[in-house]
Amino acid sequence: MYRLASMYADGPDENLLFQSTEGQLNLIETDYSKVLKPLLDLHLGRHHSIPMLLSALTQELFQRQTMSMTNSTLSV
Repeated sequence: MYRLASMYADGPDENLLFQSTEGQLNLIETDYSKVLKPLLDLHLGRHHSIPMLLSALTQELFQRQTMSMTNSTLSV
């Protein structure tokens, strides 16, 4: 089993779990993966691409964190 966590995640439970079965990686459903359903449907369901999913998720989390930091800096 593989656990992938982003350095931009909001908490320790925000990670993806993959199971390797017969040479294929399969995503294990978790509470966090349910929140990501639109991204999963697009990048895994339609494009069958884990790299595209991870890239899109990293970009989304980075933007969210950057916006949060920008907003807190502006409110000081």
